[in-house]
Amino acid sequence: MEKKQCKNTLLIVKGGPKRIEFDRKCRDTLLSGINKLVDVVSVTLGPKGRNVVLSESDKLRVINDGVTIAQAIELLDTIENVGVVFIWEVAITINSSAGDGTTTAIVLARQTIKSGLLVITNRANPVSLKSGMDKTVKILVKMLKEKSYVVKGTDGIKAVASLSAGNDEFVWNLIAEAIDKIGPDGVILIESSSSSETFVTVDEGMRIDKWYMSLHFVTNKDKTIVEFENTRILVTYQKISNVKEIVPLLEKATQLIVPLLIIVNDNVSYHISIYNWTFYFSYFTCIQFTQF
Repeated sequence: MEKKQCKNTLLIVKGGPKRIEFDRKCRDTLLSGINKLVDVVSVTLGPKGRNVVLSESDKLRVINDGVTIAQAIELLDTIENVGVVFIWEVAITINSSAGDGTTTAIVLARQTIKSGLLVITNRANPVSLKSGMDKTVKILVKMLKEKSYVVKGTDGIKAVASLSAGNDEFVWNLIAEAIDKIGPDGVILIESSSSSETFVTVDEGMRIDKWYMSLHFVTNKDKTIVEFENTRILVTYQKISNVKEIVPLLEKATQLIVPLLIIVNDNVSYHISIYNWTFYFSYFTCIQFTQF
């Protein structure tokens, strides 16, 4: 049996009847799908960006969020749709890592792919091209870090928030108000209002998106929560392999009749934390982080 290898060939296989495309025809079809998506998303770019209307079941949405628009697009042509999925992944990655800038990332991704396909068509080596792109990215990231600066003050926050808020003055003022109250390290949560008004409320304390290690630590069984006041806190990176290592702390907390919150990483034995600390459950709880 004779095998043939084609340079710069991309093979697309999808469930059901197989469709196979090679070389330039395949690349052009992929780029066509990318262009169709980016042409829609790019109109929302910048402070003067326009809105896009999405039809969802029985309702319409007017929106200018890049990642949401991108995820709403699906093309009939299977290979064009592969190009759409490429851009989906770019938008989702940027959204999860940065929280914004998805439209900018989508526009840059299109141009990067377009330029890359052009030089490949002119017989450039794809591996060398990728290596050069990786080196360029490192240089660009370094330059951006050198030019970046920390946003300070209410006016600076408003300037950034105005872009994310779609140039809605009311919304960006709310964002600036919230950050001004809680500081740059605070956590902002968006919830449905119980009234027709949109407003900011501040909850004192720290929010940690982790849970207690066992139901044995629960102090309020009706709500299945742990409630402590005037708590002592121990944060440790050390591996806890034996309960004897922290018995003095537990005994001290018991003597003072004060709760103890222990925050540990993944270097703690589940069985030790549950079965050997039973006597102290009324006085402490334990939160486990995989990384901190």
